Amino acid sequence: MTSPRKTTESLSVTQYLLPKHGNELSECEDAIGLNEPAHRFAVSDGATEAFDAGNWSRRLAQDWVQNEGLLSGKDFWQWLDKEGEALRESWIGQQLSWYSEAKQRIGSFAAFVGVEIDFSEEVPTWTSIALGDSCLVHVRGDELVDSFPISKSASFGSSPILAPSSAATNSHAANEIAVSSGRLLPADELFLLSDAIASWYLMLSEQGDSSTKSQFGKLLEGDTPVLLEEFLELQRTSGRLKNDDVAIVRLML
Repeated sequence: MTSPRKTTESLSVTQYLLPKHGNELSECEDAIGLNEPAHRFAVSDGATEAFDAGNWSRRLAQDWVQNEGLLSGKDFWQWLDKEGEALRESWIGQQLSWYSEAKQRIGSFAAFVGVEIDFSEEVPTWTSIALGDSCLVHVRGDELVDSFPISKSASFGSSPILAPSSAATNSHAANEIAVSSGRLLPADELFLLSDAIASWYLMLSEQGDSSTKSQFGKLLEGDTPVLLEEFLELQRTSGRLKNDDVAIVRLML
């Protein structure tokens, strides 16, 4: 699904979710959070093998954008602990198989990236926080300005530390929270991308494939999500894009 619109600062916002090939949108474990008045946006990617990963992913993305702050490692970790407690409470009373009970005891996991844009100064700035391999990508024209927290396509797929629903038993993850920031110029673009589409986009940049990136951008700008889906499915068929859930938030000044 795509949804372009404007904020009061003329920030163009597009969101898009695509499930794995053969799955329904309701089965998608990637999630998007938007709070346009606050200029806060997020993408989360639930770990497929984890218990209740889709709900954990949606909780992270949609709740983070509704809160102020949470842009430091300490504040984010404390918030994550509370969100995990609320998720675990929602599991009380569920009738589960022994296999699901074992997964429930371990908890759920998701990659997360969120960004807040500050328009208070003459030159807008962005601040992003991430845990896992969902990424913020900053583009200026044909130039890749920044990719955070992963900067190379080859770095994906190495079992990253993810945001856990049980902070107490996964305290090591707190050390993996990353924060970054940057300045925005007119016509700059920010992408929030789950891992598969982030790896694909970085690969295109590394290969200098501006044609495919341009086609991708034009399809995102359009109001024909079917054409964008067909384009991404062709990328999957070619082996360039991994068959995984896709979440995209595109922010353009």
